[in-house]
Amino acid sequence: MNKVKALVAASVLLTSVTAYADTGTPVNTKPRSYENHSDFKLGLGFDQGFGINAELYDTIDAFIGNDGVSADYKIVKDKRFSPRLPFTYYVAVGGFYDFNKTWHGDHGHWVSHPYVAGHNYCDSVDNNGNCHHWRNGYRDEGNGYYGYWEENESNHFNDYGIRVPLGLDWQFAPQWDGFASLAPRVNIPDSFHFGVDAALGVRYAF
Repeated sequence: MNKVKALVAASVLLTSVTAYADTGTPVNTKPRSYENHSDFKLGLGFDQGFGINAELYDTIDAFIGNDGVSADYKIVKDKRFSPRLPFTYYVAVGGFYDFNKTWHGDHGHWVSHPYVAGHNYCDSVDNNGNCHHWRNGYRDEGNGYYGYWEENESNHFNDYGIRVPLGLDWQFAPQWDGFASLAPRVNIPDSFHFGVDAALGVRYAF
């Protein structure tokens, strides 16, 4: 009985959402494109790893994924290279924050261990059983001792910074958008190191 009630409630909710959704306006392009303006769009994609993306008021893009989070504000949007092309382009500015700690710096120390068969020579292990330290290999010091160069733990931290996504948006069906972008980025903790993010995904317009 509970399953029946849940199915009925889900059907009512889906019907309400569909009735409220912006079904889109056809655009005279080839292949067919639509205008799917909506206060809220939600979907899946790849940006900071695999995760959930959302767009608010056709202006703010947000993403949360396996590797981090990002948010961007569109300063140029819904622009076409040609009236006949099915996609529009946009330019945004925003920021990102990575969940995974990385290492930055040029300092470390030499670690020496007596040789033990099957020993991994790792001084520090996280909760997932992963070694915290990068190593550049072992060196036989003689007398049954081996050693490796270990990065200082204090130089491991989360990355964050600013970026400028340049993207294409194809509203390929009523209520559906597909997008792709490249985002030059500046990693602030890594002495303002430059890089590029890539994103790809789809969204549904509620």
